[in-house]
Formats: sequence, C-alpha cells, structure tokens
Amino acid sequence: MHVLIDAINDNADVRGPDRYLLGLLSGLTEIDRSTRYTICHAPWQKAFHAPALAPNFTTVCLSPPRHRLPRVAWHSTAFPAWVRRLQPDIVHLPNIIFAPWLGCPVVMTVHDLAHFRFPEKFGSVRGRLQRSLIHAALRCADRVIAVSEFTRGDMRRFTAFPDDRVAVVHEGGPAPLRRDAGAAEESRIFLYVGVIERSKNVEQLVVEFSESDLLRSLGYELWIVGRAGNAMPRVQRLVAERGGGRVKLAGFVNQERLEELYRTCTAMVFPSLVEGFGLVLLEAMAYGAPLVAMNTSAVPEVVGNAGILVDPAEGGGLRRAMERLVGDAALRRSLEQRGYERLNTFSWIEAARQTRALYDASRRS
Repeated sequence: MHVLIDAINDNADVRGPDRYLLGLLSGLTEIDRSTRYTICHAPWQKAFHAPALAPNFTTVCLSPPRHRLPRVAWHSTAFPAWVRRLQPDIVHLPNIIFAPWLGCPVVMTVHDLAHFRFPEKFGSVRGRLQRSLIHAALRCADRVIAVSEFTRGDMRRFTAFPDDRVAVVHEGGPAPLRRDAGAAEESRIFLYVGVIERSKNVEQLVVEFSESDLLRSLGYELWIVGRAGNAMPRVQRLVAERGGGRVKLAGFVNQERLEELYRTCTAMVFPSLVEGFGLVLLEAMAYGAPLVAMNTSAVPEVVGNAGILVDPAEGGGLRRAMERLVGDAALRRSLEQRGYERLNTFSWIEAARQTRALYDASRRS
C-alpha cells in the first residue's frame, strides 16, 4: 500500500498540526516497515526536510504558494493533479484541507471546529468563508480522525459528516522527563504556553494573577510564552495596566528554554476555552509541571485527575487555584506524579496503530 501524507501548511516554525504529524510519523515508523509512505511539504517547513524516519518513508518538497488564499486554490487544483499522477492508495490530510478529486480514498484529521464554536475568534467575513470551506473539505473525505471525543461531538453538532465514519484517535505525548525538584521549589513562576489569541483566554489569566495579593507579596511572576495572535493588543494593554512588572510577555522561545521553564515553573496555567485536544498539556506533564486548566472542551479528556480544573464561569477560579498551589507543596508533588501517570495513557505508537487500521479500512470500503 502507498500512503501519501500532505504536511503542507503555512507554518515555518513547528506548531500544533506539525507536532501532531511529526508525532504520528514517529509512531508509524516504529510499527510499519511495509507500507510505502510519501510525505509532501513546502520549502519553508524545515522540520519535514529530513525527519528521522524508516527507509519506507520518502519526503517530497513541493512549491505551493505561501499565502493562505492562493494556497487554497493550489490545493484544489494543482495538488489534486499531482496526486492523481502519483496514484497513491490513500491520501491522509492531517488537517482540514479542501483538496477535491484526488482519485483515491481520503482520511482527514480534524483537530477542532473552533470556527463554529468560537466564531468571534476569526471575524465575520473570514469566519463565514472558513466554515463554508470546512464543509466543502469534509465532503471530500472518506473517513475522519477526530483527536478527541469532544471534537467528535462537535462533528455531530456542526457538520453532516456520517458519525460511523469518524474515529477518535488521541494524540500521543513526549517521553516523561524528571522535574528539577530543587529549582521548582525555588521557582516563583507561573507559566502559560500557547498562541495569544481570543479563544485562549489569556486576558482572564493576566487579570486574576494580577489581582492576587498573595502572589504579589510572595514575588511570583507570570510568564506568557507564545507567538502573538489576535488577542495580543488587549493582553499588552492589560499587562501594562495591571501587570506591575510581574507579567512577562516572553514571545517565542527556543525548545531548550521552553523545557527549562516547564521543568522549573510552579505550574503551567492553561485558561483556553476551546481545545480540540491540547497537546501542550501533555508536554507540560512530561516535564512534571503541575497543571491548572479550564474544565471545558477537550481539556478534561486530556488532563483527567492530573490537574486543577476550573469552571470558566467561576470568577476568581484561576487565582484561587494558583494560590492553592503556592501554599501546598504536597499537592504540587501529587499533581506531578499524576501527570506522569496520565501521560502514559497517550501514546504515538497506539495512535499510529489506530491510524494505520483506518488506512486499511478506507482502502477496503
């Protein structure tokens, strides 16, 4: 069997969909040495130029447009023509991509349907266009991988895609790495990692952190790590008005620095309101970081009992959770251990096995 995987998107740096695909490829290369895999990518996607894969995996660099709208046109015209010449048995689209007339069964991964659940994130005109494009893309898919039960529920709620052709395949996580216990005990840092956009709810985190007299008196800082999104102007204003010099907008940091922050922070606080999965939660668990997160969307499905979950409607919930962790070392150690245990239930090997089975099922149907 020959499987073509389309890795192309506009990300030069590795982001969520890229981490998903790289993790899945690491699992597939462990379990499947007989299938022929072709992974196509764009020139700016350096992570896919020479990944550590088995000999039955080949990467091909194509030349799509970088800008979103021309690339949508390219994916619906030039890409299908190239695929039909290649004649794979299966095409896997690891994100929602409108690519019609591919000439073979299509497996598509759906990470979330935030365009439907949180439309204000995208704006009125762009949001309507994106929702129409999502419906059109799903009509081209034979089977869908939903990365969580939450996402599968949103597939039922917002689309007409047949539920019996949707399979939940959870993402995997990194191998656990022990925490720097001494540095963590000395740390005075709460950490957020993610894009600064509206659905991530970073504004609420900044406000509640800044309102805590206890955290202020003990000298705690809040580090916000991640690239600027559509909420950045609002977050910058809040930091200037309320941060008191204790809220740090760190922007993008390299992997070494990020790992150090995970290993030594008092906790990773993730106030996001809409997540199809939340791979960053598993990354925090891998470094032993206690978690504070919202009990909404797919977050409880991923976190389980390995974090403090806060009701978004509960005013002051994030502040109280942070203050509780500061005063309870035993709870911090318990959450660290529960995080390691929870992480063991998410495996890229298992995700690869389930995905490989879907390739077979798609080919037979």
